[in-house]
Amino acid sequence: MKNLKFFKEFLLLIIFSLVFLDLSGNISFGFDKLFYKVDFIFADLITIIPSIEELKTMDFNSKNKLSSTETMGRPMNYPVIWVYIFDFVGRFINPVLFFGYSQILFFFLYVYYLQSKIFNYETLIVLLIILFSPPILLLLERGNNDLIIFFLITISISSSSFLRGFLLGLATALKVYPIILFIVYFLFKKINKNFIFGALITLPLIIYTFLHLKIYIGNTAMSFSANFGLFSMGLFFQKIINLIFNLNMSQNFTVMLSIISFFLTIITFYFLLNKEISNLLHIISLNKKSFEIFIISMSLSFFIFIIFSSWAYRLIFLIPACVIFIKHTELKNHFFNLKKSIIFILVTLPFLSTWFLIPTKEILLNHYTWAFFAPLTFCSFSLYFIMLIKSLSILRKL
Repeated sequence: MKNLKFFKEFLLLIIFSLVFLDLSGNISFGFDKLFYKVDFIFADLITIIPSIEELKTMDFNSKNKLSSTETMGRPMNYPVIWVYIFDFVGRFINPVLFFGYSQILFFFLYVYYLQSKIFNYETLIVLLIILFSPPILLLLERGNNDLIIFFLITISISSSSFLRGFLLGLATALKVYPIILFIVYFLFKKINKNFIFGALITLPLIIYTFLHLKIYIGNTAMSFSANFGLFSMGLFFQKIINLIFNLNMSQNFTVMLSIISFFLTIITFYFLLNKEISNLLHIISLNKKSFEIFIISMSLSFFIFIIFSSWAYRLIFLIPACVIFIKHTELKNHFFNLKKSIIFILVTLPFLSTWFLIPTKEILLNHYTWAFFAPLTFCSFSLYFIMLIKSLSILRKL
């Protein structure tokens, strides 16, 4: 046990140092070959308009709210509340650097906490490969505030009812999609007077954010490469059909094809893997707290999957479900059973697949496995959907 503890802490020190030095631009270890690294660290935070005065000079409802600090000509696609946060923080310190480096620090602390719960070498190695996979490195490098939302939700899970409602309401105001978790907490029967009171405090902020929902959606770039979601898979079908058959299909048609394919994939996995999935979920459900986190993580991730074409870094919300699955289902046993091996591959596929480089530049104009990221995550989320539905069924019986 002492040897494992020393090994874990030494390995973490090396990884933290390498990642921090590379992301900060002090030295390059080639991580940019694995993800879409740009010349400006924390580039997503730079898109936020830095002052209220600047916001007042432009059309509030315009889709072209372009910050004077933005370096790549991208409009801001965050709720306007972030402008007020940046304006306040900017009175004391550079808000981009403050939030960017703070997120890296808290993520390192989160990784340190997770590894302290791992008691064998195999699980530790897989855990670290997932936690520092290209989608997560992309998140850290861009400084995207999805990580802040992730921490708010993570803290809320172990908080009092009042604080849980408040933090979930705040997360919803800052990024919209956590609103789905109000339904999840209702299913958990954890919405009481204190929870409602905490959430109501943030209601004006939530309303303020949702009044401008169309602007945020309109400013969000959508693609099949380095993106995931039903819509991204539709764009992938559109690209493939064009390349193979030289046909220009409409997005509506290919998105509908994506939806149909999704249900067919679900049906296939259900008939092939149903028994094994049920057995693994039963093991996870024995730890009630872990099981609740497992469901929360899958619910939020699946909601993002079906309504957005999201950049890969939003897989941060799937990390808890993936980690809990690996930790509670005896990793080494998966490799001696074909169906369990398939389940393990599908659960970890969004993270592990992006470590491999494939020379596909002439096919899809992208020489990384990012070119196939949409269909890979598509298959993975088909399995997660089955696990989510079966988990909710188990929850009703507990």
